[in-house]
Amino acid sequence: MESTIEPSKVRTLVVPIGKWKRNAFLEAVKELEAHNEIRLVDVTPVSDCTFNPQLFPHGRVIYLFMTREYDSNAMMFLHDFEPYRKLFVVIGLCNDESMDGEACINELKDLYGSAITYGLIFVKKPVPKVDLPSKNSIFSTLDEPLETILCDITRNFLEALDTYYSSYKHVTLRSPGAIGGPSVLKTTLTKNQFQSGTIVSPKKVLSQSTIKDDSSSSSLSLSEEIPKDKPKRYSSLNALSSVGTDKSMQRSKARQLKLLANLQLLAGQYQSSMINFAEAARTLHKVHDYIWLGNALEGIVTCMILLSYLQIPFQIPQVVQTMCAVSQNNLNSWSQVPTSSKRDSMQSIASPRSSMSTTSMTLLDSSAVDIPKLIKAIADKALYYYDHSLSYSVEFTPQVVYCKSILRTLTFMSLCYKAKGFNHQILKEMVFSNIQSSQLSTISEPETIFTKSEIYHYSIKIFELQLKAMDLPSQIQVYLTLCTVYENLGMYRKKAFVLRILFISIISQISNDYVTENYQVLIDDLLTTYKISNYEPEQNFQDASSYNWVTLQKNTLMLIIKIYQHFKNYKKVVEYSQILLKRLSHTLTKLEQTDLLNQNILSHQKDYPVEYMDPFLVRDVSFTRTHTEEMPMLKVITSSSAKRIVNNQDTHQIFNPFAAAHHKTKENETEDSNYFLVAETVQMNVTLQNPFKFDVKVNCIDFTSADKEYMRVVCPELTSFVIPASSKKQFCIGVSFKKPTNAVYELKELAISVFDFPIKCWRICKDPNNDSDSKERFLPYSVPITVIDQQPNLSFLSTSLVNNRLMLLDGTKARFKLFLRNSSLSSPINYCSISWITNVEAELKDNYWSKLMPDDIHDIEYQMDWLKKHFITISSMPEIIGINESFHLDVDLNAEKTPFSLKWVRITIQYGYKKSSEDSSVYVKTLTIPIEITLQRVLEVSNVSFIPLAESFSEPSNIPWIAHLQKKDLEITVSDYVLMLIDMRNSWLHPVSFEFEFDEYKSGDNTLESNETKRFVLPIRKISKRVEDKQASKIPLKQKPIPRIDESKQYISSGLNFSQEQEMREKFWCREYILEHLKCKWHEQRLNGDSGMVDFRQFLEKFEKQFIKLLYPPSGMFEIRVTTKQAKVETGTHIVLEITVNNTLRNPDIIPIRYYILDYFTGKAVPNDAHKPILFHGQNSIMVRPQVTTQLNLLPIKRGKYQIEFEVPGNVITREPVIITVV
Repeated sequence: MESTIEPSKVRTLVVPIGKWKRNAFLEAVKELEAHNEIRLVDVTPVSDCTFNPQLFPHGRVIYLFMTREYDSNAMMFLHDFEPYRKLFVVIGLCNDESMDGEACINELKDLYGSAITYGLIFVKKPVPKVDLPSKNSIFSTLDEPLETILCDITRNFLEALDTYYSSYKHVTLRSPGAIGGPSVLKTTLTKNQFQSGTIVSPKKVLSQSTIKDDSSSSSLSLSEEIPKDKPKRYSSLNALSSVGTDKSMQRSKARQLKLLANLQLLAGQYQSSMINFAEAARTLHKVHDYIWLGNALEGIVTCMILLSYLQIPFQIPQVVQTMCAVSQNNLNSWSQVPTSSKRDSMQSIASPRSSMSTTSMTLLDSSAVDIPKLIKAIADKALYYYDHSLSYSVEFTPQVVYCKSILRTLTFMSLCYKAKGFNHQILKEMVFSNIQSSQLSTISEPETIFTKSEIYHYSIKIFELQLKAMDLPSQIQVYLTLCTVYENLGMYRKKAFVLRILFISIISQISNDYVTENYQVLIDDLLTTYKISNYEPEQNFQDASSYNWVTLQKNTLMLIIKIYQHFKNYKKVVEYSQILLKRLSHTLTKLEQTDLLNQNILSHQKDYPVEYMDPFLVRDVSFTRTHTEEMPMLKVITSSSAKRIVNNQDTHQIFNPFAAAHHKTKENETEDSNYFLVAETVQMNVTLQNPFKFDVKVNCIDFTSADKEYMRVVCPELTSFVIPASSKKQFCIGVSFKKPTNAVYELKELAISVFDFPIKCWRICKDPNNDSDSKERFLPYSVPITVIDQQPNLSFLSTSLVNNRLMLLDGTKARFKLFLRNSSLSSPINYCSISWITNVEAELKDNYWSKLMPDDIHDIEYQMDWLKKHFITISSMPEIIGINESFHLDVDLNAEKTPFSLKWVRITIQYGYKKSSEDSSVYVKTLTIPIEITLQRVLEVSNVSFIPLAESFSEPSNIPWIAHLQKKDLEITVSDYVLMLIDMRNSWLHPVSFEFEFDEYKSGDNTLESNETKRFVLPIRKISKRVEDKQASKIPLKQKPIPRIDESKQYISSGLNFSQEQEMREKFWCREYILEHLKCKWHEQRLNGDSGMVDFRQFLEKFEKQFIKLLYPPSGMFEIRVTTKQAKVETGTHIVLEITVNNTLRNPDIIPIRYYILDYFTGKAVPNDAHKPILFHGQNSIMVRPQVTTQLNLLPIKRGKYQIEFEVPGNVITREPVIITVV
């Protein structure tokens, strides 16, 4: 891209000296480019020098570092006219301290004699401490910073520039056309220009004043009309000669002044340069030297931009104000006056021969003028004078100068449009074109300076030139700058159009033998513009997802390959053929891909470095065992399992019925497959892809040198494969493991050779990367591998059971033996953990608790917890099991509370070898021993009911439960007990003796024959009457939550309302009360008969509400006491019941009492009809007053035993029912 301040940059060639590698040298050049702006205030003053930095300390010397010398001879005709095109400085970068600095300087002078300043920098190497003639030109980065070195080189440059300028003082400066002659390409415009009026060719219009006075032709014309010398009448030939000589001298001095201004621009003296450019322009206009005048105006534009960049205020030169009609009345806007008429502002000048020197104008400050608009106006004026020079045969504007002027103006306008303003940041972009464009995105101005339409129409001027007549490098520079301009405007289709023109131009001239030094610069520009260089879609995700013209990139790379083939640079042919296949294979046909591979790559693989083009060759790697032997698993030893040998304590902190089945999941099977043993041979499955349209031959697949420490390919010679075109294929390779890994080892890449290329390491690219914030194209993937030593092997020999089957009587215990052996010949066993699982746990669903009530969940978890903690006890486990050692385990099974659904148990032994007692983990294997169990019931509970106990027993009795009540204290009344009626059945083959226990009560021995059922009575102390429960009874049962055994589960809501929840709690705690205190031990009535316990939890269902009221009569606000003197009467005898209600909470006037007459034996209400057995007055309720005794009269008319209960509606039933016997 053409820089807007190109005339101010000092062209500097950087030459490598010593033994440089390309990348290292380019990095060193980048460090130089980071200091390409040298402040004059940091440069040592140079006395008696035209370009002394003290004259303008704010200035800058801006270097343009190049690594290749441009063809100076081709542009030598412009060195006097535009000195910035000359190579001024040559810097050698040396990385070899053994080289002679003086010799290097002399060699640089011989090779690049056209330069004026030479410097040698030893990069990170010392400078020999000797007196050399060129010691001021030899530096070292070890002695001083690079910025200081460049300041010293700048001082040498300013001194040499002074000498260079002195050589021009007595030289007559000629125009480029006069120096180059016919070899200089003259600007050729198309006819459309004159017809469209975009640029109007100046016409020779003479005003009345010029007709009257011919002398005005030597003064500055203030109109757009360019006066031409007309024939004048002179009195003598001497006068004619005098006028011509004076004009020639003015032209020569003006050109010398413009040359000085150009050199001052390079030296950073921008204010002096602008003054001299303005003075030169004034004189050049006076003598009608249009090409030099236009170039002087361009110099003023460059000075304005640089002074604005430095934020130094300046005054608009008078010649600019005059030419561009800038006045106090028109500060921020002006227009160019058409060439057909004079400016109105000039009419006020009195003298018809007025000139710049005689015109008095007020100089305007830069802050009062719209600088971008003024710069555009000055650039248009310069182009205007360039146009006028085209009518001359010698003093014409070369097309390269004309074209560069348009490009600089276009670049300036497009950057202002892109930044939507004119500020320091956009000025920095103009000065340093390598600044990231994204930095300008934050700039926001209310309106743009130049519109897109205005810039686009200005760019059409380029296409009015005969560009195809220019040399190819110049054409490329033009088109690339246009591409950048259209990109700044967001006109991407126009950019593509220009790129196509450039493409056609290059194709048409590829066979021409232009200077070979330029073709690499051409290619670099092409690669940068087409986003091929610094663009890695195969590595960078953002590059791969960005928008690009892939067809243009393909054509560009094909063109570049042809260029390199033309110059026989086959190294680059191979390089860019690989890039083309790597990035754009989807745009190539099968024939194109095959030709690139065979003709450009494989044919040169022995001479140049070549690598396979697909970076995603390896898509997946996995391992598969060829045998079914169990592999050990890594187990972390927790504090609860820190002992070497663990008996029946499981390592789980929270009970999990599915713990034993946990390792059956697919995920863990995959993890287990990556544990391998030393010397084990497995199968490695490698998936390779071939995105190309030709077959790819894989010569060998192996591990990297780091991976070979742990594993090796069994038969490397058998790893040659062919991947079919456009396919993905899996190959199997035998792998053996050599030694154990210290931890989990990650296999990240494989060493693969393709097409006999050198072996390269390929990363495993399993999954693409979809994260736009990441730079990687694929997600890093590695295969975890753990190689461990040979492990012990525990074998199951036999048991003391028959066929591993066991029959158990419900409630009994049993013992058997397991005979095992460590069959390993290399490793003992010093870690063992035993756990078990039954079919009861295995058959439970994961969410078994989700649809159950809390009391049901408690029963299930109680069983699971008991099975986990008490079902099995294992003893006689040795601490260390030696190599090939046999041993046995004693296993005790407790079936006291096992559920009747128990069918089998699996005993799981995890064993391994710990190298140290301090190890926190161990590799374990698992041995599972299944035991089939048949559980036979003995005593069963067929029915349970509760009845109240209202009678006192005064006479001694031999019945156990009556005798027990008679032994109690006198304070305890009969009403504190209820009777539990329990029906027991003997389901076993033999008679069974048993004994009930409930608190202090023991029933004594009872006997049941086989298949016999009997009812037994047990006295049950009511919950509220228990002495030891007085403290606990202060909390009502309805407020005690049901406990959770497994706290790991978060139970959902039961779905019950408040009253239902309270009722469920009362039922639960009453049942738990019975189960906690009720015991029953039994034994067979035969020799060596079994004995056991009855688990009532499996038989007692949830209690009914009426049983709860008997067992746990809750306390209410009323207490009803009923007494009678006639408990036993004859039929037809009146019975008087005395009722007293005590109220402690409130004292209502009248309380309704409801009574019920029940059959004592059945508990059912007596019929309330004509056949009722007891007559009573009125309804089944009476009204009583608190604390007042009320009588109730009854008349029994039928024999029987009746129970009368009382309650207050909404309260509780009476705690003391009345029993009446009618005889």
